[in-house]
Amino acid sequence: MITFASKQNLEEIIKIANEQFKSEAWTKSQFESEFEQNNRFFLVFTNENKAIAYLIAMINQDEVEILDIAVKSSFQGKGIASMLLNELFNILQKNNVNKCFLEVKEDNIKA
Repeated sequence: MITFASKQNLEEIIKIANEQFKSEAWTKSQFESEFEQNNRFFLVFTNENKAIAYLIAMINQDEVEILDIAVKSSFQGKGIASMLLNELFNILQKNNVNKCFLEVKEDNIKA
């Protein structure tokens, strides 16, 4: 199930980030700061009421930048990231936003 994330999801989201990004993962304070920004939104994919994936995006007038997206290792390869992106695109379409960006490291083959 995809919903907007709440602070109750934060600890699970941080675990996913640490699992996926190791030393490059955002800190707890960075995640908390993202929740406070007016031009950010946070989607979370839950399974049995536990976060297994998330997406953070920044809206800037008529475009969006995906700041972070991750799926728990045991759930990868099941199309969950695609579902999060499709939900994002549906939201953007409803709000007449037609540009979306995601920077990816060159060695990130999965992305």
